[in-house]
Amino acid sequence: MGPSSFTENGPLNVMLEAETNLNRNITFEESLATKQELIQTYFEVSSGFFDLFDKEDILKLLHIEVSSSGRRINREEIAVLYLVIAIGGQCRGSNISDFQYATKYFSMGQQYAFEGMLRDPSINMLRAFLLMAFYMLGACHRNAAYMYLGVASKAAAALGLHIGTQAQGLSTDESKTRCRTYKSLRVFDLVVSFLLGRPASSVPSNYDDMTRREPSNPHGIAVSAAYNGSVLLEGIVQDLKKVNNSFNITTAEAFLRRLRHWIQGLPHDFRQISFDDELQVTRETAVGNIHVSCIYYFAVILTTRSFLISHLMSRLKESSIIIPEPTSPTTTGTQRASPQFAHVCISAATYMANMCEKAMLSGLLLKNMCIMKAWVFAAGLILGFSLFAYDDVDSRNETEAAFESARHVLRNLANLSPQAKQYDEILTSFAEAIVKHRQQTSSARQKIADRYIDCVLDIGMTTIMEPQHNRQGRSIDGGDYSGTWEQIPQANTQISRPSTSASGVGDNNMGRVDESDSDIAVGVDLDGFSVLPFDDGGGFSIDYEPFGLLLDGI
Repeated sequence: MGPSSFTENGPLNVMLEAETNLNRNITFEESLATKQELIQTYFEVSSGFFDLFDKEDILKLLHIEVSSSGRRINREEIAVLYLVIAIGGQCRGSNISDFQYATKYFSMGQQYAFEGMLRDPSINMLRAFLLMAFYMLGACHRNAAYMYLGVASKAAAALGLHIGTQAQGLSTDESKTRCRTYKSLRVFDLVVSFLLGRPASSVPSNYDDMTRREPSNPHGIAVSAAYNGSVLLEGIVQDLKKVNNSFNITTAEAFLRRLRHWIQGLPHDFRQISFDDELQVTRETAVGNIHVSCIYYFAVILTTRSFLISHLMSRLKESSIIIPEPTSPTTTGTQRASPQFAHVCISAATYMANMCEKAMLSGLLLKNMCIMKAWVFAAGLILGFSLFAYDDVDSRNETEAAFESARHVLRNLANLSPQAKQYDEILTSFAEAIVKHRQQTSSARQKIADRYIDCVLDIGMTTIMEPQHNRQGRSIDGGDYSGTWEQIPQANTQISRPSTSASGVGDNNMGRVDESDSDIAVGVDLDGFSVLPFDDGGGFSIDYEPFGLLLDGI
């Protein structure tokens, strides 16, 4: 379509690295109760990624630290405690005090972790570097996070966490600690590395005991599910590299079957969350389920993305003056399957965007979700590309709504995350390009028609017809609008929160509600979670009872 704000905006194409502000001399009034709350926030936001220790262990460390009175304490353990508090403050971000806790305690935890860090690798040292990687992602320092992950991975290899025989002779508790630490490292390393388009640092396990242990706590259940999904994700990425990022039909179908089998094997308790009338829900459990769901959807997107690109590029060529290249017998089969798998890719992105927005509106998400912003951006790119190339009005409404859902989530996370703000700005410029492309296409078609036909009779109307309402009643710029996208002359580049009125309830039960409304009764149902990509069901479903890219790196 030529130059646009989406293709020509250089600053948005540069990898963002936020400014570092480490001040060890922050003074403010601290309280034990606040620290306990921030520890709880850590366990909520890390659910599905980390199962490094029990909550009681951290609270015990907190009381030891408070009552130490100058006594000698384990500095590695205190580093872990401080980093947990820092992550809690960073992700809650409800007031200036949370930011003070985050800055001060990360600085102290980092200082303790660096003291003699490479001389004697230990489980606590590994934990500390994993926690610092998590914090750095939330602070928009992805290079530092990736390097911290590398240190943690090498420490795990030095300790032999991936080798089954290394645990022989150890107590049950020690063996369990090694297992859960390795799983946490492996999940987070694979998720982060593949989102950044970089090689993973951790070493695969050479024994099956990792998947046979049955955890009992919510963190352990979610991390075990994420571990199995991450192993599948690793296989997809490795095979994609061998075939130049493009699967054939047989390979794609095989991976989709394996992904579906993994999802169908999740415990029923994992896929069903109940809320009472006062919205009292274990956020820790819900966030873990959401993270595992996103791993699934992201894996489906990677498996089917090449089919989407192939199909949409052919659609773009058909709608332009470019003559399509002749197809060979070897490519005909792939192109014939492209519409099917292209729809699977779009559906995965749609489910992910809708799920994350519903979770946000129901109050399940924290204000800073270091991995979710990248997943939602990935979904937004898929949805935007399909809107740019598709010209089918019947299938457009749901995709438009999901695209706006992705932008809504990113705009909400942008309040604390410069990275999420950049992602939202990119999707905003993409939305402008979509509108401009549609206007150009419509104008070109009209010019062709004008060459062969004239308007013979124009009858004036005394009444004004209301514009056609779209299903969600929202415009491409994120605000309320009763017409269609084509009636919008230009998208608004201002980053603003879209209206959350409940007047635009659509067929996919995605009503917009006031985020401050805490009395709404919400039910979360994961029973339809496993049907993608072959059935009509969805993913993590949150129903409001009152109302019924991608590039290699992101």
